[in-house]
Amino acid sequence: MFDIKLKFEDLEILSIEKEDLGRIYKWFTKEEKYLLKVQSASLDEKQFYERFLEYYLSECEFFLKINRGSEFIGIIKGTIDFKNPNEVWIGYIMVEHSLRGRGVGAKVLKEIIRYFCIECGICNFFVKVNEKNLRFISFLRKNKFKVSRVCKETNTALNNGFIILTKIIQ
Repeated sequence: MFDIKLKFEDLEILSIEKEDLGRIYKWFTKEEKYLLKVQSASLDEKQFYERFLEYYLSECEFFLKINRGSEFIGIIKGTIDFKNPNEVWIGYIMVEHSLRGRGVGAKVLKEIIRYFCIECGICNFFVKVNEKNLRFISFLRKNKFKVSRVCKETNTALNNGFIILTKIIQ
């Protein structure tokens, strides 16, 4: 687990702890249903807990909650890849649907990038996104991420592809 504590403006970004999981899972499934218009979550509570354990036991992963005051408003998950040069892979960033389009996600992304650049010397950022997730791709492009690779999945029934977006801070 890579422990992070950030405060800026009225927002706070903190590492998720075990006692947060029940509340965060409920929030996650509500947000996922809103975004994807599905009846059930893609992850059940046991799978969500297993993802938390992966993060908790790894030195290179971060799983963060975003708070505004005492209110929980989002999550961020990612991995730090220590090589030359070091990289941050953002798995996902999810902000409360009622706050989307108001700049909250952009502020959070900017501060996470700033944190890794200043505190860790890591200035290479990557995101792997399903090619059909046009909202997230648009969000990343608005935040100066560039498409670096487009890949097709040939071994899935849906034959979906993905896009890798990159942001390198000079």
